[in-house]
Amino acid sequence: RKNLEINEGQKLQELATLPAAVGVGINTSGRTVKYDNFKTNPDVEVDGTNFDYLRTLDLKIEEGRNYTQADDENSKFVAVIGTDIVDKLFKSINPIGQIIKVDHFNFEVIGIFEKQGSIFGQSQDNFVAMPISTFERCFGTERSAHFVVMARNEQMIDETKDEIIGVLRKIRKVSPTEPNDFEIVTNDQLIEQFNDLTKYVKLGAAVIAFIAIIA
Repeated sequence: RKNLEINEGQKLQELATLPAAVGVGINTSGRTVKYDNFKTNPDVEVDGTNFDYLRTLDLKIEEGRNYTQADDENSKFVAVIGTDIVDKLFKSINPIGQIIKVDHFNFEVIGIFEKQGSIFGQSQDNFVAMPISTFERCFGTERSAHFVVMARNEQMIDETKDEIIGVLRKIRKVSPTEPNDFEIVTNDQLIEQFNDLTKYVKLGAAVIAFIAIIA
């Protein structure tokens, strides 16, 4: 099964008319983040996302700001960090405006996410998020992206899912006689089947109509 590509997510965002938002994300794990003389363990997840991704997963900013469409278009080296990163690197200083090093790339901290807590004993706050174009510059695209679609309401989940499938099949040039070459699940199925995708999903956020897509 071939990877989902970032540009396919961008086309999906352009062509699909029913979703309230189409989030496009790509990530890498096992990274180290440094500030001054402090550093994390090599277990940090780094996420590159478009602006809508954070909206679809209802990720709220506790302090500072989110990155913008302009930050993405200009591949700005800015980052929003989880509270685990704050606790490990910034014992007595406000992280906003400080420069952290993710691997060997420098990023300005522009925001801090609200604490998510743990799911299945795994912290949901040990991550750094950045504009998806910046992620591509730093870490490449040799991995599959994933898409998180938000329907306008729960009643429209099935209709939105049908449109997403049709549009994505067209984008990926899937023959009418062939099955989908991607997996599509709604939020009712996410927790059971794709624990890796629940990483930033609040389990209680059932009011939000998720349709996640992975390859």
